[in-house]
Amino acid sequence: MTRRVQVILPDEERERFHEVARREGMSLSRWMRPAARERLERTRRSLVPRLPGQPQSTPSSCGSPQRGSRGRPPRARAAA
Repeated sequence: MTRRVQVILPDEERERFHEVARREGMSLSRWMRPAARERLERTRRSLVPRLPGQPQSTPSSCGSPQRGSRGRPPRARAAA
């Protein structure tokens, strides 16, 4: 079963996405599905519990602001 999803995008962004999809011979919808799956997989990997002493991966391009250790934005340091 498939369902239609409405995504609201600024005109400029939609045009950029659509142009790339067209160059790759795809519809915008077909082009966006793998991108969404890749984002889902990155998110899923970042939620996997880590063992103590295991290095933590750093999200590089997830599009969200950097967060502190408690899920809040880091505090600004006062100038000395």
